[in-house]
Amino acid sequence: FGQVTYHFTDATELTLGSRYSVDDKESSTGEFRLDGTADVPWATNDHSWDNVSSVVRVAHNWSDELMTYASWSQGYNAGGYPTRVAALSDQIPFDEETVDTTEIGIKSTWFDRRLLINAAAYNNDYQDQQVGFFDQGVVRLINAGESTIRGVELDIKAAPVEDVFILLTYSYVDAGYDEFGDQDPDLYEAALTPKHTASALVEYTVIDNDRLGRWTLSGAAEYKDSQAFLLEVVQNEHIRSESYTVYDAYLKWERAFQVEGLDFTLRGTNLTDEVYRTSGIDFGLLGWWGNNFGDPRRFQLEMNYQF
Repeated sequence: FGQVTYHFTDATELTLGSRYSVDDKESSTGEFRLDGTADVPWATNDHSWDNVSSVVRVAHNWSDELMTYASWSQGYNAGGYPTRVAALSDQIPFDEETVDTTEIGIKSTWFDRRLLINAAAYNNDYQDQQVGFFDQGVVRLINAGESTIRGVELDIKAAPVEDVFILLTYSYVDAGYDEFGDQDPDLYEAALTPKHTASALVEYTVIDNDRLGRWTLSGAAEYKDSQAFLLEVVQNEHIRSESYTVYDAYLKWERAFQVEGLDFTLRGTNLTDEVYRTSGIDFGLLGWWGNNFGDPRRFQLEMNYQF
């Protein structure tokens, strides 16, 4: 691989890069009886993949506090063999995954670095995206054909007054399949990809002196939109996660009892006792499905001492 950056001016730069990759993989599959004798003879296959990926990026510093950029880049993930198979006939390699990504963004600081704002918009065009497909009790990696993931991201950090820190994040993701072999791509959906996610954190330093130590009070909220857990739309009918918001808080006492390195933290998580799904699986023809859920409301007291 190689990369070079050329400065047109003190404020504007162009970066060019390229990488050549070769991956060789081998897979052996077979079965043994419990007594150690071979039930199905072991078979070995091997395959290799190669790829050239490049990047072009232009950045301009409008000032010491404001920078904008635009980039185009390629990504590559080598193909491979399934790690869980039901028969020797499953020992068929899946193809490499490639993606073309375009992105524009801004990085900035304001008001003597009391406010930081970073934002980006991106578009990812995948060829042969590798996705997990649950079939007959086994999760297999397959190639999904053409797919697109586009979105925006926003991060804001602020210290409006002394002893107060605020962090805000937001993400929008639009993900879908444009082609899925010879099947209707609308029958499939992106797993673990909520369309909207957002979070907020506020931290306030109540006390900070040599006698009482440092007391910090913090509250946080995290929102996630509805999301699927499996590849097929029909598989997500019973297990799909609905949108939810979780609230957490803590009170931290640092330099407790005037001992450097001794901290106590009283922490509360999921304060509203929200019931939400974190993963799920549908066994289809076997007739049952199930979900894992997030932790219920919890309180805990932590003590840490750093030597």
